[in-house]
Amino acid sequence: MKTLRAAATAAAVLGAVAAMFLVPQLLGRPMTSVGPVVGYATVRGHDAVIVAYERTGRGMPLPFGIHDVWQERVAAVSLDTGELLWDTKLHGRTSWTRGVLAVADGLAYVATDLGLTIVATEDGGIVARPRDILGDEYVEAYHAYNVERGSTP
Repeated sequence: MKTLRAAATAAAVLGAVAAMFLVPQLLGRPMTSVGPVVGYATVRGHDAVIVAYERTGRGMPLPFGIHDVWQERVAAVSLDTGELLWDTKLHGRTSWTRGVLAVADGLAYVATDLGLTIVATEDGGIVARPRDILGDEYVEAYHAYNVERGSTP
């Protein structure tokens, strides 16, 4: 009888622990935080908004970090239909601020607290990452790249 009670208690405890990790994974949705600065471009014939955003994983991550919980991303969304035209992961770390600083000649210049990334507006392909642009001397700060025209440093 004691063995049966101990087995039932162990099964209940294991079931509760499993539920704490599995239920958020199955029912949770990622949270997103959109940057305050967006850009506009024509993407595959659509007028589109280019938006940088943070995606914070699905609920509670499983032990030992096997999920990619934090991501900085940039996406193009059609202004006419709301269709997601492309969505690109910039990196797997989170930062406080992100934004599309400029769009010109088929390129979007996206800054996060981890540096400046250049993305092709047509398909979301990454053209250059922070180290590609400035080498190892790049600045990991959104505001380092957010300079208004005519302002002085």
